[in-house]
Amino acid sequence: MAGQTLEWADALLQLCSAIGVRNLDDDSNEIYRVGAESLEVLKDILRNLRTDVRNELRPVLRQLGEFEILQKDLIPMLIQYGGDEEHHKLTMTLVKVLTAMTLPAYLVFQFDSQGQIDEK
Repeated sequence: MAGQTLEWADALLQLCSAIGVRNLDDDSNEIYRVGAESLEVLKDILRNLRTDVRNELRPVLRQLGEFEILQKDLIPMLIQYGGDEEHHKLTMTLVKVLTAMTLPAYLVFQFDSQGQIDEK
């Protein structure tokens, strides 16, 4: 079982590492560069978070917290691309991921008890 958990966490880490990278520009200001597959990666993370609500331990959310994806990737991405019309789909998907990550647990379980969580 532990090996299975490790494989799952490794796969999630690989997924997260494809979001983008933080770099310094010519003036030594930190900038965030999205990867070629950033939009698809965010969609995959969102799918994982949506299925994660069925498990009261929220392993995906906990693992994303351990990776510090919010501080290292998602917030810098929002700052860098939030107002960029060219990256509108990316920004909207990013906001959905941020919402799913910060949704209070009692609301998640309330939606679940009302049958509003997609079972696909």
